[in-house]
Amino acid sequence: MYIKVGSITNSHGIRGAVKVYPHTFDVERFNEYEKLFIGDEKIKVHIKEVSFYKNLVILTFEEFDDINQILKFKDQGLFILEEERKDLDEDIFYLDEIINSKVVDLENNYLGEVVEIINNAANDIYVIKKDGKNYYIPAVKEFIKNVDVDNKIISINPIKGMFDEN
Repeated sequence: MYIKVGSITNSHGIRGAVKVYPHTFDVERFNEYEKLFIGDEKIKVHIKEVSFYKNLVILTFEEFDDINQILKFKDQGLFILEEERKDLDEDIFYLDEIINSKVVDLENNYLGEVVEIINNAANDIYVIKKDGKNYYIPAVKEFIKNVDVDNKIISINPIKGMFDEN
């Protein structure tokens, strides 16, 4: 199984480098990867060089040395093999472990599904969708009480006004 670690946003220069929007809070992980897989076809590439610019990662691959070789990869995902995934500390999760999780309150009432995670300076924010409407929940212990990644269920303790009141 493949795990998405970033998205190629554009080329960088004329020598085949790409700009990558990372799907990780720890961009230094890109220094640890030896190979990645690009796009739906999972084209295997070997990392030649890693650098960082603002919130992006700049990658060059051994297989490409010209802008014309990498333009076709714009807007495509970058993946690693699941077995190459690094173990995380307790209470830290990968995005794919949270996305599409069912969200319930402490009485097990369905509140929606996590459709996006917004990285914020203070803490992540889970975007929960229910009936076409988005709700924004800070990913802090005050609200997030339990994350069951195996069953994709997140239990939260919402305060009044977080969700539509009936």
